[in-house]
Amino acid sequence: MIEGMLGVLADVGSIIGCGIIGLIARKLISEAWVEDIMKGIALCAIYIGIDGAVGGKNSLIVILSLVIGVVIGLILDLGGRTDRLAEKLEKKFSGPGGKTGELGRGIVASSLVFCTGSLSIVGPIQAGLAGDNTLLFTKAVMDGISAIVLGASVGIGVLLASVVVLALEGSIVMLTQFIAPYFSDLVVSEIACVGSVILVALGFKLMGAIKVDIMNFVPGVFLPVLLCPLIG
Repeated sequence: MIEGMLGVLADVGSIIGCGIIGLIARKLISEAWVEDIMKGIALCAIYIGIDGAVGGKNSLIVILSLVIGVVIGLILDLGGRTDRLAEKLEKKFSGPGGKTGELGRGIVASSLVFCTGSLSIVGPIQAGLAGDNTLLFTKAVMDGISAIVLGASVGIGVLLASVVVLALEGSIVMLTQFIAPYFSDLVVSEIACVGSVILVALGFKLMGAIKVDIMNFVPGVFLPVLLCPLIG
């Protein structure tokens, strides 16, 4: 239980610590610096994703999981639904004239940044199933950079958003730890492999090399559970 939560706690700690830095150094942070740092993180994400993908044992399961998964994601319009949810939340917290208070705007904006990405789901799943916090540690670094920017732009709400992150990622870790004993080693390794390939795609997207909605690929993470007994 504790090992699986290390990545979640690292993510939450990164958001709080870096958010405080952003609050303190509001006028000292250059957008150009942040952009270049994020590209460096994107390269690291690509490297970590490739390294994790090599651990897969059955390429056919990974390919089918990704292809079928993105089809499911497109049919369910996961990317579009996520975007529309973000818009609804922003409107809900808007005050008269469409203006949003700094605290409410900070909580909503930060929660959307930290919780609507694919790593918010794939990372906790991998941590819960295999005790591997690599993806969550990667997310912690990315969220830390984002927290600095958000702390400087939207204020203290970024710190309160850490509670939302803890609730979401923590609940996913605990759920997957509960069902992990029922999964074979092959299922766990292929889930990790699919998640790693998605991380590679995220890295390329952050670099601006591709334009793709990563959320549509998330269903593929769950498909090895069905495909491994049939193909493995």
